[in-house]
Amino acid sequence: MVLNLFRAWIALSSLSDWFIASRLLGVRWWGRPGRGAAARSCPRLHRVIVAAAGTSLFFLFKLLVLTLPWAGLFGAMTMAYADIAIVLPLLGFAVLRQARACPFPKPGLIVRAWAWLSLLAAPICAYATFIEPYWLVVERTPFEIAASRWREHPVHVRVAVLADLQTSAVDDYDRRAVQTLMAQKPDVILIAGDLFTGSDAEFAEQLPAMRELLSQLHAPGGVYAVEGDCDSAPGWLEQMVEGTPIRLLRNEITTTRVGGLELTIGGVELAFESDAAQTKIAELSNPTSERTGFRILLTHRPDPVLYLPRGSAIDLVVAGHTHGGQVQIPGFGPLVTFTQVPRSSAGGGASVVHGHRLYVSRGVGHERQFAPRLRLFCRPEISLLTLQPR
Repeated sequence: MVLNLFRAWIALSSLSDWFIASRLLGVRWWGRPGRGAAARSCPRLHRVIVAAAGTSLFFLFKLLVLTLPWAGLFGAMTMAYADIAIVLPLLGFAVLRQARACPFPKPGLIVRAWAWLSLLAAPICAYATFIEPYWLVVERTPFEIAASRWREHPVHVRVAVLADLQTSAVDDYDRRAVQTLMAQKPDVILIAGDLFTGSDAEFAEQLPAMRELLSQLHAPGGVYAVEGDCDSAPGWLEQMVEGTPIRLLRNEITTTRVGGLELTIGGVELAFESDAAQTKIAELSNPTSERTGFRILLTHRPDPVLYLPRGSAIDLVVAGHTHGGQVQIPGFGPLVTFTQVPRSSAGGGASVVHGHRLYVSRGVGHERQFAPRLRLFCRPEISLLTLQPR
């Protein structure tokens, strides 16, 4: 019910922005104006500036007074995205159409360039909404470690990472993501949280499908999961993994051995600053402890890497949460990451932060509820980390 009201509000918001911008631009959507009317409504630069300023002020009013208080930041993003995807191309088309009827002098280069760029927003947004969010890729990343860490003849160990599935109803895309992961024949599977997002009623309805989906995940070295923001509701994660091969790590450390390499995996709760979580991180970090092998800290948010002590024995921090920003600007990176780690690291992939190795998965899904369905230059991923001897 709330989401339906929100969608109706977005439609009304875009319609009002279209109406105001059209009036300020002097756009005629039907009929052919006479010579005098064409001259008066000719899309000159000053009209474009006035229309942009007037529509922006009205948008700011709706944003601050009518949207943020109940729909939050994601609602504001959806409102802006709807204008970019729909209203802007329509206005660009109208300006180009009307410019043909203008008497001499014709609209200037700036106006025509703006109109053509506005038209480009339509195919770009269509791609970002309907294609890239489902264009799954397998990101393969090697991690070299000393051959002496293996207790037997060194072999490559494949660690698959599934992060931010963030489904609200299990569909063919979710099944394809799991099948793609299993096709990599991983030795160990790490789940970095945010499996399901939705209401309590939606969760109860989708619980059997979620269990069936997660039951397909299995690996010789085990499948391990931590909680995320979306599935941190009391009991949700426990119910989803019940009857599956998945072991939930909530401030726990476990050890497994694959191909002669001992893996020590520690998983912490979402509130990684809690005493219980910090105790386990300190235990995993302690170089003098009895734990040997390759040490992995599995966490939903990548921020714990910022608080690891100098000389920590943790070999790799694996996280999700950021979705790679969902929108990345070439040469700049993600616009929004909702984390304190550097933007270059939050955008996804392997990096070194404060001397510690970090891998951030861009995730499989995307933000839902009030957020726009959107990925641009940030394809969803299944991550395959290969631990190999140096």
